[in-house]
Amino acid sequence: MSDKVEYSYRTIFYEFWFGFHAMIGMIGPGMNIGYSSVALPVLTSDKNETIGSNYLYDNEQLATWFASIIAIANLIGCLFCGILMKTGRKNSMIFVSFLCTIGWLVIATSNNIPQLLIGRFITGFSTGVVSTPTIVYLAEISLPQHRIIMTTSSNFTFSIGVMLIYLLGFIIPNNWRLIAYLAALIPAISTICIAIFIPESPMWLLHKGNEKKARKSLFKIRGLKIETEEFKDEFKKMIDYNKKIIIEPINSIFNGIDNVELNKVNKNSIDSSTRSNSSSRLSVALRSFLKTSKKPDVWKPFIILNTYFFFQQFCGIASVVAYAVDFVEQSGVIADPFFITALIGMLQIIAALILVLMSAKIGTRPISLISGVGMSISLAFLIIYLKFIKGEHENYTSIPIICLFTFVLTGQFGFAAIPWTLLGELYPTKYVNILGPLTTCLGGFFNFITIQIYPSLVDIGMITTLCIYCLTSIIATIFIALFLPETRGKTNHEIEEKFRKK
Repeated sequence: MSDKVEYSYRTIFYEFWFGFHAMIGMIGPGMNIGYSSVALPVLTSDKNETIGSNYLYDNEQLATWFASIIAIANLIGCLFCGILMKTGRKNSMIFVSFLCTIGWLVIATSNNIPQLLIGRFITGFSTGVVSTPTIVYLAEISLPQHRIIMTTSSNFTFSIGVMLIYLLGFIIPNNWRLIAYLAALIPAISTICIAIFIPESPMWLLHKGNEKKARKSLFKIRGLKIETEEFKDEFKKMIDYNKKIIIEPINSIFNGIDNVELNKVNKNSIDSSTRSNSSSRLSVALRSFLKTSKKPDVWKPFIILNTYFFFQQFCGIASVVAYAVDFVEQSGVIADPFFITALIGMLQIIAALILVLMSAKIGTRPISLISGVGMSISLAFLIIYLKFIKGEHENYTSIPIICLFTFVLTGQFGFAAIPWTLLGELYPTKYVNILGPLTTCLGGFFNFITIQIYPSLVDIGMITTLCIYCLTSIIATIFIALFLPETRGKTNHEIEEKFRKK
C-alpha cells in the first residue's frame, strides 16, 4: 500500500475532515498531562483562596503522587489498549473520550484526597489508551502521501490540550475545580463527534472479514458520489494487503511471536490435560521469545528505542510539563509563572506544528540531533545564569525566559515526539505487536520515576537538577549521533536489513 494514490481536492478535504474529528480525542489527554502544573500550586497553597481547595497543603508526598499517578495509570492503559482495540478503532476512541470525561468530573467534584487521586488515575488511564487507536486510525484512513502528516498531527492536537490547560490556569489560577469542569467539555465533545461523524476504519473492517462495510466506509471517507477508478484501485490494494497479513491466534501472552513451536505443542497435546497443555505452551512461548530476542533486527532497535525513551524522560521535558509553574519559578523567571506557563503551552503547539511540516523533509535523525543540541545549550546557559548572573546583574532577567523557551521549543520539536513515531518504523512488522507495547510501558515507567523524583531533586538544588538534565541531554545527543538510523525514504524491509547487516 505504499503506491501513491491520486484523488481530487474534495477527497483530500474529506480525508482531513474525518482525521480532524479523530484528532480531537487527543486534546483531552494533553490536558490531563498538564493539569498538575496548574492545580498543584493551589492544592498545596497555605492561602486557601478557594474554599476546600488546598487538600494537599503541607503534604509533599501526596502532591507528588497527584502529579505522578497519571504515569502509572498511563502504563496500565497501554497494557489494556490491545484488548480494547479488538472492538474497533472507532469504538476504542469513543470509550477513551467518554472515560476521560468521567475522570475530569470525578476530579471536579472531589471532596477528599482519595477521590482526587481516583480522578487523576482515570484520566491517566485514558491517556495511556488513546494514542494507539487514534494514530492507527489516522494511518489507516490516510492516503500514503499524507500518512506522515496525519500521524504526526496527533502530537499537534495533544499539544493543543496542554496549551489549553495552561491557558485556563492563567485565566482562572485559583480554581482547580472550574478548570476540571471546563476540561471535561473537550472529551465530551470528542465522544459525540467521533460517535456521529466518523466511520470505522475500512482496514479494521477488512480484518474482520466484512468487505461490504469496509467498501462503504472507504467510500464515505473519500467523500465520493460514485466509485471512481482510483477508489477501486485503492480498495483492491487494501484487500491484497489485508490478505498478506498473518493474523495469528492469540495462543499466549506473547502475541506476535513465531508460533511454529506452539502449534507443534498444540498438535501433540490433544490428549493431555488442559493445565498441562497450557504449561507446555507457555514454556515453549518463553523459549521462542528468548530465541527471537537474539535476532539483531529485534534486539538492536529494542535497545535503541528504549534508550531514547529513557533520555526523553530524564532530560527534563516531562518535569516541565508536569510541574511547569514550579519549574518556571525555580528557573529564576521574574514574571507571572501562570502567564509564562501559558506561553510554554503555545510554544509546544508551535514545536508540534514545525515537526509536522519538517518530518517528511529532513527525517527523524536530524530532528533528534537538533533537539538534543538545542536542549543542551539552553540548559547550559540557564545553569550559568543561575550560578553566576542571577542577583548580580538586574539587566539580564530575560535570560532565563529565553533559555526556558528554547528548551521547551527544541525539546518538544524532537525528543518529546520522535520516539513515538519510531515505534512503527524501527521494529520489524512481525514483532511490533509485542515490542511496541513493551517499549510504551517502559516509557511510562520512566515517566513515573522522573515525575516522582523531581521534587526531591529540587530540594537538593535547582542548579543540580538542571545539571543532571543538561548532562542527560548531551549524552542523549551523542547516543543519537552514533546509533539512531535514518528512516526517511526507507521501507520497513530496508530498515530491518540494515540492522541485520550491522
